[in-house]
Amino acid sequence: MQNEQVTNKLPSKMSLIVRVMVSCYLIYTVYSLGDVWNRYSGGELILYLIIMVVFGLAACIMGGLAIRDLITGKYFAGALDNSDMMKK
Repeated sequence: MQNEQVTNKLPSKMSLIVRVMVSCYLIYTVYSLGDVWNRYSGGELILYLIIMVVFGLAACIMGGLAIRDLITGKYFAGALDNSDMMKK
C-alpha cells in the first residue's frame, strides 16, 4: 500500500462569507413573509409557516457554522489550516 496523504478540504474565506450572506437573505425572506397571518388561512397558512420555520432553521444553522468557522480561522489559509501547501 502506498503512503497516501490525506488533504484537509477546507472552504475558502470567500465561500464562508457567501454562506453568511445567503443566510442573511434567508432571514430577510422569513421576515418578509411575516404578514402571512393576514393574507392566508387554512392550508396555505400552514404551508407558509412551515416554509418560514425551515428557512429560519437553515439560515441559523448555515450562518452560525459559517460565522464560527470565520472566527476560529477554519478556512483555507486560515489559522487552523494544517495543509502542506501553507508550510512551504
